[in-house]
Amino acid sequence: MEISAMILDDHPLVAAGIRDILLHTGHFDQVDICHSLEEFIALENPYTYHYFMVDISLGDSDGRTIIRDIRKKNPESIIISVSSHDHPRVIQSAFKAGADSYLLKSSPISVFVSCISNLVKGEEYIPPDIQKILTNHLKGKTTTNNSNFPDLTSREIEILQLITEELTSKEIAEKLYISEHTVESHRASLFMKFDVKNIAGLVKKAILNGMVD
Repeated sequence: MEISAMILDDHPLVAAGIRDILLHTGHFDQVDICHSLEEFIALENPYTYHYFMVDISLGDSDGRTIIRDIRKKNPESIIISVSSHDHPRVIQSAFKAGADSYLLKSSPISVFVSCISNLVKGEEYIPPDIQKILTNHLKGKTTTNNSNFPDLTSREIEILQLITEELTSKEIAEKLYISEHTVESHRASLFMKFDVKNIAGLVKKAILNGMVD
């Protein structure tokens, strides 16, 4: 049986590099690339591939949403998240969406090869660096330095969650027993830290970075 793979990544050089790795393993007869969700959906049979390598940040699209769709429409497929995001909540959200494994783009080629080789044999494979990140997270240790994931205070996290629940500044102030002005100050700080200009952009980035569900 011919084995096919689809790479979903909006960076052409990265996608080409992953394609070369997959072909080099000798396990795949067909390896295709799509650089956007629109390009992928436009294919005649986009969900029929045996393996999927999905970037978490696929342009303006959230790779985890794509993973959920793939898992629903092709339950038997093998899905590998490939990302530069190394925060444990982002990694956990990828697995929750349906990924079988998670690879960092900074990982050595040998890790990519080991991942593919194990999954092809029907064995589970979580790279050592991902295991370490998740284990440290469970122990309450922070070891990630991803600039995509801003440092937030406990109050900012609390307000961010309420914003995603569509509460107004007034409603948040009443719920947290603080002034509306204080809420607005925290919201301005969130805009700055996430480098966004409005609530829609804030919520989108917060979800993408695993800050909220």
